[in-house]
Amino acid sequence: MRLSFREEEVDLALLPEDCRDRETQAFVDAVFALHGQPYAELDGQLSCSYSEGLFEIEWIPLGDPGTEMMEIRELLEDDRRDEAMPLLQQLLAREPDHREARHVLLMLLTGHRLIRSMDSECTSDASGDYHLENTRNPMLTGTELLAKVKELGDAS
Repeated sequence: MRLSFREEEVDLALLPEDCRDRETQAFVDAVFALHGQPYAELDGQLSCSYSEGLFEIEWIPLGDPGTEMMEIRELLEDDRRDEAMPLLQQLLAREPDHREARHVLLMLLTGHRLIRSMDSECTSDASGDYHLENTRNPMLTGTELLAKVKELGDAS
């Protein structure tokens, strides 16, 4: 799954006061730390990059392709949300602390959908990476979505 956003979209209020100057490395590091929090305890690989005002956060979960989350991701890639939602809810009923499932559910509930980059208008690569596309609320930034994920995590 890959999330891309411009530095102007970062809500500075979510960063420590000494990291709010967009011209500093401290700003970039704080944004990486903020977006890495939901994945800190998950098995997988998180990579963060920043170039010319664009942040890219990529999460590659580890696991057997037969796992429930893999099935859920495949359904979402195929735009079969109605089939994926009950599976997400069942998984969360059994494992309420499943961070990736909570993260994906929150994204769906806020109007995002999981797409492959080759289907995305916002990228030119054909790597098969995942991107989030906001289908219902185009004004919701990646940082705002992350704040909502954090609220969901704090509520449990």
